[in-house]
Amino acid sequence: MNRFLMGAALLPSLAGCMHVPYSRGGFDQSQKIRAVESWRYAQLAYNVYHREFPDPGTPASPAFVLDPDFVPVPHESNDNDDVGLAYDLYRLRSAPDRLIAVFRGTEPDGCDFGHGNLRLHQQERATGDLRRYIRERSISPDAVTLVGHSLGGAIATHLSYRLPGSRSYVFNASPVP
Repeated sequence: MNRFLMGAALLPSLAGCMHVPYSRGGFDQSQKIRAVESWRYAQLAYNVYHREFPDPGTPASPAFVLDPDFVPVPHESNDNDDVGLAYDLYRLRSAPDRLIAVFRGTEPDGCDFGHGNLRLHQQERATGDLRRYIRERSISPDAVTLVGHSLGGAIATHLSYRLPGSRSYVFNASPVP
Protein backbone atom coordinates (compact mmCIF):
# COMPACT_ATOMS: atom_id res chain seq x y z
CA MET A 1 0.00 0.00 0.00
CA ASN A 2 2.79 2.46 0.92
CA ARG A 3 4.57 1.77 -2.38
CA PHE A 4 1.34 2.45 -4.25
CA LEU A 5 0.84 5.77 -2.42
CA MET A 6 4.47 6.79 -3.05
CA GLY A 7 4.12 5.91 -6.74
CA ALA A 8 0.83 7.81 -6.99
CA ALA A 9 2.42 10.83 -5.29
CA LEU A 10 5.36 10.84 -7.71
CA LEU A 11 3.28 10.39 -10.85
CA PRO A 12 2.24 14.08 -11.20
CA SER A 13 5.87 15.16 -10.98
CA LEU A 14 6.63 13.12 -14.08
CA ALA A 15 3.99 14.88 -16.15
CA GLY A 16 6.26 17.86 -16.85
CA CYS A 17 9.16 15.72 -18.08
CA MET A 18 9.96 15.59 -21.75
CA HIS A 19 10.74 12.14 -23.09
CA VAL A 20 13.03 11.96 -26.08
CA PRO A 21 13.08 8.46 -27.56
CA TYR A 22 16.54 6.93 -27.71
CA SER A 23 17.77 5.79 -31.07
CA ARG A 24 20.53 3.25 -31.53
CA GLY A 25 22.73 5.78 -33.28
CA GLY A 26 22.51 8.30 -30.43
CA PHE A 27 20.85 11.65 -31.02
CA ASP A 28 19.11 12.22 -34.32
CA GLN A 29 20.27 15.06 -36.58
CA SER A 30 17.60 17.57 -35.46
CA GLN A 31 18.59 17.06 -31.81
CA LYS A 32 22.26 17.64 -32.66
CA ILE A 33 21.38 20.86 -34.50
CA ARG A 34 19.33 22.12 -31.54
CA ALA A 35 22.15 21.28 -29.12
CA VAL A 36 24.70 23.22 -31.19
CA GLU A 37 22.32 26.19 -31.55
CA SER A 38 21.51 26.17 -27.84
CA TRP A 39 25.19 26.09 -26.88
CA ARG A 40 25.87 29.24 -28.91
CA TYR A 41 23.01 31.04 -27.16
CA ALA A 42 24.07 29.71 -23.75
CA GLN A 43 27.45 31.39 -24.35
CA LEU A 44 25.66 34.69 -25.00
CA ALA A 45 23.60 34.25 -21.82
CA TYR A 46 26.80 33.71 -19.85
CA ASN A 47 28.68 36.61 -21.43
CA VAL A 48 25.98 39.16 -20.62
CA TYR A 49 27.13 38.82 -16.99
CA HIS A 50 30.79 39.25 -17.99
CA ARG A 51 31.28 42.27 -20.20
CA GLU A 52 35.06 42.21 -20.29
CA PHE A 53 35.58 40.18 -23.46
CA PRO A 54 38.68 37.98 -23.42
CA ASP A 55 41.62 37.76 -25.72
CA PRO A 56 41.48 34.57 -27.78
CA GLY A 57 43.47 31.79 -26.16
CA THR A 58 43.37 33.19 -22.62
CA PRO A 59 42.40 30.15 -20.52
CA ALA A 60 41.16 31.99 -17.41
CA SER A 61 38.98 34.50 -19.26
CA PRO A 62 35.65 35.18 -17.56
CA ALA A 63 33.72 35.29 -20.83
CA PHE A 64 33.47 33.02 -23.85
CA VAL A 65 35.10 34.02 -27.10
CA LEU A 66 32.01 34.13 -29.29
CA ASP A 67 31.47 32.74 -32.72
CA PRO A 68 32.46 35.52 -35.18
CA ASP A 69 28.94 35.24 -36.63
CA PHE A 70 27.70 37.24 -33.61
CA VAL A 71 28.18 40.99 -34.12
CA PRO A 72 27.55 43.21 -31.05
CA VAL A 73 25.07 46.05 -31.67
CA PRO A 74 25.51 49.26 -29.69
CA HIS A 75 22.32 50.50 -28.05
CA GLU A 76 21.24 53.04 -25.45
CA SER A 77 20.67 50.94 -22.35
CA ASN A 78 22.93 47.90 -22.25
CA ASP A 79 24.11 48.24 -18.66
CA ASN A 80 22.30 48.37 -15.33
CA ASP A 81 19.70 51.11 -15.46
CA ASP A 82 17.64 52.39 -12.54
CA VAL A 83 15.68 49.11 -12.30
CA GLY A 84 18.72 46.87 -12.84
CA LEU A 85 17.88 45.90 -16.43
CA ALA A 86 20.92 44.93 -18.49
CA TYR A 87 20.99 43.35 -21.92
CA ASP A 88 23.13 43.01 -25.03
CA LEU A 89 22.03 43.09 -28.65
CA TYR A 90 23.63 41.15 -31.50
CA ARG A 91 23.16 40.72 -35.23
CA LEU A 92 24.24 37.66 -37.14
CA ARG A 93 26.86 38.24 -39.81
CA SER A 94 25.33 35.33 -41.77
CA ALA A 95 21.78 36.75 -41.43
CA PRO A 96 22.00 40.53 -40.83
CA ASP A 97 18.21 40.89 -40.69
CA ARG A 98 18.13 38.84 -37.45
CA LEU A 99 18.32 40.53 -34.03
CA ILE A 100 19.32 38.74 -30.82
CA ALA A 101 18.50 40.29 -27.44
CA VAL A 102 20.32 38.72 -24.48
CA PHE A 103 19.05 39.55 -20.97
CA ARG A 104 21.10 39.31 -17.79
CA GLY A 105 19.65 37.72 -14.69
CA THR A 106 19.83 38.76 -11.06
CA GLU A 107 23.11 40.17 -9.81
CA PRO A 108 24.42 39.74 -6.24
CA ASP A 109 23.52 43.28 -5.11
CA GLY A 110 19.85 42.30 -5.24
CA CYS A 111 18.60 45.60 -6.72
CA ASP A 112 17.22 43.90 -9.77
CA PHE A 113 15.61 41.08 -7.75
CA GLY A 114 12.80 43.33 -6.54
CA HIS A 115 12.40 45.08 -9.89
CA GLY A 116 12.40 41.88 -11.93
CA ASN A 117 11.15 39.07 -9.71
CA LEU A 118 8.75 40.81 -7.32
CA ARG A 119 7.54 43.54 -9.68
CA LEU A 120 7.62 43.57 -13.46
CA HIS A 121 9.64 46.77 -13.90
CA GLN A 122 12.43 45.08 -15.86
CA GLN A 123 10.01 43.15 -18.07
CA GLU A 124 8.02 46.30 -18.85
CA ARG A 125 11.15 48.32 -19.59
CA ALA A 126 12.60 45.55 -21.79
CA THR A 127 9.31 45.24 -23.69
CA GLY A 128 9.20 48.98 -24.39
CA ASP A 129 12.89 49.18 -25.33
CA LEU A 130 12.81 46.22 -27.69
CA ARG A 131 9.50 47.11 -29.34
CA ARG A 132 10.78 50.63 -29.99
CA TYR A 133 14.11 49.32 -31.30
CA ILE A 134 12.55 46.89 -33.78
CA ARG A 135 9.86 49.38 -34.86
CA GLU A 136 12.44 52.12 -35.58
CA ARG A 137 14.49 49.67 -37.68
CA SER A 138 11.56 47.86 -39.33
CA ILE A 139 12.62 44.50 -37.89
CA SER A 140 9.94 41.81 -37.93
CA PRO A 141 9.29 39.99 -34.62
CA ASP A 142 9.90 36.78 -36.61
CA ALA A 143 13.53 37.90 -36.97
CA VAL A 144 14.03 38.38 -33.20
CA THR A 145 15.66 35.81 -30.90
CA LEU A 146 15.37 36.36 -27.13
CA VAL A 147 17.94 34.83 -24.79
CA GLY A 148 18.36 34.82 -21.02
CA HIS A 149 19.43 33.00 -17.89
CA SER A 150 17.58 33.08 -14.56
CA LEU A 151 15.74 36.41 -14.32
CA GLY A 152 17.01 37.12 -17.86
CA GLY A 153 15.23 33.93 -18.97
CA ALA A 154 12.01 35.18 -17.37
CA ILE A 155 12.41 38.51 -19.18
CA ALA A 156 13.03 36.68 -22.48
CA THR A 157 9.96 34.50 -21.91
CA HIS A 158 7.84 37.53 -20.95
CA LEU A 159 8.93 39.28 -24.15
CA SER A 160 8.24 36.21 -26.28
CA TYR A 161 4.57 36.48 -25.27
CA ARG A 162 4.55 40.13 -26.38
CA LEU A 163 6.43 39.56 -29.64
CA PRO A 164 4.52 36.74 -31.36
CA GLY A 165 6.73 34.98 -33.87
CA SER A 166 9.96 35.59 -31.96
CA ARG A 167 12.00 32.62 -30.79
CA SER A 168 13.63 32.25 -27.41
CA TYR A 169 16.40 30.31 -25.68
CA VAL A 170 16.14 30.39 -21.91
CA PHE A 171 18.35 28.72 -19.35
CA ASN A 172 17.23 28.00 -15.77
CA ALA A 173 14.59 30.73 -16.03
CA SER A 174 12.78 32.28 -13.08
CA PRO A 175 9.00 31.79 -13.06
CA VAL A 176 7.13 34.19 -15.31
CA PRO A 177 4.19 35.94 -13.65
